[in-house]
Amino acid sequence: MPWFPAIVRFVRAAQLTPALLWGLAGKLWAGCSAPVTAVVVYSSFSPEIQGYHYTFLALLGIQVFFELGLSGVLTTFASHEWARLRLDGQGRLEGDPEALSRLASLARFSLRWFGVCAVALSLGLAVGGEFLFSARDASRMWAAPFLVLSILTGLQLAILPIWALLTGCNQVAETHSFRLFEGVVRNVVLWAAMGLGAGLWSAPLSTFAALVWAVVFLRVRYFRFLDSLRRVKIVEKVRWKEEVLPLQWRIALTWLSGYFMFSLFTPALFHFQGPVPAGQMGLTWSLVSGVSGMASLWTQTRIPQFGIHVANRDFSALDRTVVRACLMSLMVASLGGFAVFVAAAALLYRGHPLSARVIPLLPLGLFLLAEVVHQVPIAESSYLRAFKKEPFLWLGVSNGIFVGGASIVCARHFGPTGVALAYLGGILLAFGWGSLIFIRRRREWTCCA
Repeated sequence: MPWFPAIVRFVRAAQLTPALLWGLAGKLWAGCSAPVTAVVVYSSFSPEIQGYHYTFLALLGIQVFFELGLSGVLTTFASHEWARLRLDGQGRLEGDPEALSRLASLARFSLRWFGVCAVALSLGLAVGGEFLFSARDASRMWAAPFLVLSILTGLQLAILPIWALLTGCNQVAETHSFRLFEGVVRNVVLWAAMGLGAGLWSAPLSTFAALVWAVVFLRVRYFRFLDSLRRVKIVEKVRWKEEVLPLQWRIALTWLSGYFMFSLFTPALFHFQGPVPAGQMGLTWSLVSGVSGMASLWTQTRIPQFGIHVANRDFSALDRTVVRACLMSLMVASLGGFAVFVAAAALLYRGHPLSARVIPLLPLGLFLLAEVVHQVPIAESSYLRAFKKEPFLWLGVSNGIFVGGASIVCARHFGPTGVALAYLGGILLAFGWGSLIFIRRRREWTCCA
């Protein structure tokens, strides 16, 4: 079979690890299901209901105001402790007692933190929905489904630290396999609910199904892992004020800025232009973010490896891993963005009614171009955060202020094209300023290796 060696060389060059394969399968499902969702939305929802549906989903992004960057910090800290730990044949943690104690203390603190934040998130979503939607709809047909969705989203936040810890403990393949089947469950329930006329209850029903699947998966696959953390006697703690807080508050500000940079488009268009343009933006952004999410997998699935390389002071391996991952991300983002643009252009050329449910080609192209460039800042920030530091703080804050403010102004006066230009400007700022930060900090932090 002369083609077999070529396949082997491709797999090695593309770094197709099990974690990446599961992640790619999940993103492939997301990419393939997005057009199906678009068709089901088109056939089941009016343009106005489509706008409410996608604005529901966009509002869930305020989760970052309650999470405050802790999940990313958990993954980084857990990866440093995991360098001295392992799972035994029964799935329980074993290894260095000090590392095990520190990991257990991290788990207990984070579960308490996220439990409180889950309650606050549900209340915050309910208040935010009241403020945004009540001015547009006196019938309040949105109120009950959005309240239920807010509560379910809070429950999902409560178990988020478990996924962050598992990722930091290099259970990336397993967590990505969970995400794949979660996506299948979520989409199938969503499509069925839409098709059966559930309307705005479709999102709460799919979220409930995903939450049930999460509980079942953790109970079956990681009960012993979680139980061993519960039973550990804490003798050495991760000191939150001295170790976690200096990194967390910086990442928290960056993540809060990220909401204004990535999640404000749809609510802003809803407020200024109405539910129809908001629905177009929501559907478009689901396609664009799907391309970016698939491309960034080559970086995100290796974040635990970055932390392990830093803990072992193996900076040459860290450089090789990040460069290869970034190049693959750029290639996938370019090819995926081109495919989405061509498909949208073909629908418009043929006069298909579905083309009226997305934004015009010019802003779509600007968004897709931005996501190609975005892969470089993603790789650079992931590299530097493996050192338990956040040098991108003021870049993130500046970008959030710039893109958020410009999105509000442009949504009011220029519609989707103005919003897309604002976003592209923010990504170009992140690319230029971020690269300068990366070059300087990498030199400082690896010079003594």
